[in-house]
Amino acid sequence: MTGQNDFSPGLSGQDGKMKGLIDKISLYAQGVLEEKRFRHSVRVAEYAASLSEVYSVDKEAAYLAGISHDICKNSKDRLLLSLAKRDGDPILDIEKKKPSLLHGRAGAVLLKEDFGVEDQEVLEAVKNHTFGIPGASDLTLLIYVSDKIEPGRGYNAGSLREIAGNVPLRVLALETAKECLRILELQKKSVSPGTLDMIKWLETHD
Repeated sequence: MTGQNDFSPGLSGQDGKMKGLIDKISLYAQGVLEEKRFRHSVRVAEYAASLSEVYSVDKEAAYLAGISHDICKNSKDRLLLSLAKRDGDPILDIEKKKPSLLHGRAGAVLLKEDFGVEDQEVLEAVKNHTFGIPGASDLTLLIYVSDKIEPGRGYNAGSLREIAGNVPLRVLALETAKECLRILELQKKSVSPGTLDMIKWLETHD
């Protein structure tokens, strides 16, 4: 894990404002998340940053979205619902049944309102990292993938990491989404319409 006072190593060219923002959000995440979840967030940020150059995604934006993506993961249901309602989108049935699935939407609202993050691609990536979304930006796809297959992940993530960086980002995102769908179906869990729509979009758009 990175040191407490330097959460973004290896980001050459990082300006003071961006470094300050990343460190501020990192410290916040460390304070509100369980240690296991915070370590996951650091791995997602580092993994996304490592793949960013291959996929022509801004490295600093990738790290920022990665370290931020789960900042509301350990929040209470009431707070998640309150924050998510402020993004203007309806609460889906699957989210009503399991409010913890709102943590990405809630996190994006928190980033904008409390930390002053205005980068729409970063906000989109944090908001949609759980389910994915059709028409996703490359940053959103990168964070979606990094969340699912970062080096601490098990199941079939290792096989996906083997192709990461060697296939187009949309191909990697499609294979990742299909693997997540397979696992959810095996576990007889509900699948978000957003994930199914993203799979269809990735299958039909180059």
